[in-house]
Amino acid sequence: MLLKSMFKNDIPRKISGLLAVSLVASVQPVVAANWGGQSTAGDKAGVWQEVHCEEGKGWQLCQPPPCESQSVSWGACGANLPKTLLNATVTVANARAGYSGQATYQCADYQLYSQWIYISGTCVADPPPPAPVEPPAGGTPPASGTTLYVSAFICGTAQPGYYSGPSNITAYWKNRIIGTYKDFNIGGRCPEAGGYVYWQQDLSNRAASMGFDEAWKIVEVSMKSAAAANGEQTQAFVDVVMRAFCTDIARGAYGPSVTATYVMNSGNLCRLD
Repeated sequence: MLLKSMFKNDIPRKISGLLAVSLVASVQPVVAANWGGQSTAGDKAGVWQEVHCEEGKGWQLCQPPPCESQSVSWGACGANLPKTLLNATVTVANARAGYSGQATYQCADYQLYSQWIYISGTCVADPPPPAPVEPPAGGTPPASGTTLYVSAFICGTAQPGYYSGPSNITAYWKNRIIGTYKDFNIGGRCPEAGGYVYWQQDLSNRAASMGFDEAWKIVEVSMKSAAAANGEQTQAFVDVVMRAFCTDIARGAYGPSVTATYVMNSGNLCRLD
């Protein structure tokens, strides 16, 4: 026989073999009670309902609370997760200096409560900054507008450094690294020699366990994250950082009186002012 509702106009209905009598929202803390022989005590802010069963009367958590904000770590990386609703996923970028990466977490239902579950992530050390490469000393500075070739930036087979890197990285993957690097930074700059070898090595290491196609997906994200962290997608990077880089190269060859700017989308050219 159905139990009579405790509240007027409540319509009793079965929930997982139990009979719901009334709904109670945002009860905190919840007083310990036995429901079907199982304790439902807790101090989480969820949505609870009173239920009747053969063993007596108790409380049932019918909607777990959201996951609270929390600091997390994956490898050497770390970040803060925001407060998030149940079953939602959140992707956060690394916030620790010297590393780049991101991770995905899910707010999951675990035994009637909510908790953060790690899904996937990447974390790599940032590549070293570009090392200036001086052009051959030319004595008297050439005319304004003269372009300087920077061999430290690897754009293709014309640069000797193109063939450096692990032996299992073919020309196809070398060109993918170069092309991707040029695409995601605003100036269309080619990778410098140190970073070019670094990303090849990272790809080679990952491919050993998952194959090149899957490894590339991770490396590509890491490259873009590192560029974003360095500000390479902003005009300020070209106006300040690349200008200083080109000026150092020009002064190394022609003395302290000259300055130079990066030639946009050239990949590896500077121009004397």
